[in-house]
Amino acid sequence: MINKKFTIAGSSIGLAALLVFVFAAPGFTTQTNTIKMGCMSLDEVNAISTMKVRSPTLPAGFTLHCGQASLYEAELLFAEESAEKGATVKENMLQKIQNGAIHVYITDLKSKVGNEDFQKEIGNVDEQIVKEYEHIKQVNPSLDPQLVQINGKKAWAYEACEECGKQTATFEDGSEITNSFAVPARVEFYDDNGIRYFLESNRPLSDLIDVARSLQS
Repeated sequence: MINKKFTIAGSSIGLAALLVFVFAAPGFTTQTNTIKMGCMSLDEVNAISTMKVRSPTLPAGFTLHCGQASLYEAELLFAEESAEKGATVKENMLQKIQNGAIHVYITDLKSKVGNEDFQKEIGNVDEQIVKEYEHIKQVNPSLDPQLVQINGKKAWAYEACEECGKQTATFEDGSEITNSFAVPARVEFYDDNGIRYFLESNRPLSDLIDVARSLQS
């Protein structure tokens, strides 16, 4: 079963394997002793991963704060230039997303799991997105998910919501306590090559969709 990642997710290979790939990558020309492995430039991310991520069209004043990559994954955090930068993508990321930073997580899923497993578990990517949309609508209708188009491909999406996150604790006597929490705006879609794009931010959903559309040529 393919591990679905609808929330924050990190790189999946170890530092040693990543360093081996850095040295072996023919297009990698940056001195390895200057790379901050948890906070890479876009060029460094593209040199390490199988994907070539474009520099997206960002809201005014935004820039790439940190990137992180493995062979089949890339994670990027874009925020206002004046915002404090962390040493890694993950440092204070949830707080930064709440403050309007844009988190982008891209997975070359078909290459990662192999074409056979991809076809078995995902198959038609538009149909998969509809299934995920229906699941979100069923388990948490307060998110009010919608289906949108990203460069001709279906995507599920929803706006940021202050109290739409639900967390329930069930006790031995059968009683329950449910808490609500804020959820950022989110978008997910696949391209024709089996690459999955997941974006989240506390900015308006329209901004997130604009960034998503600009990630592809």
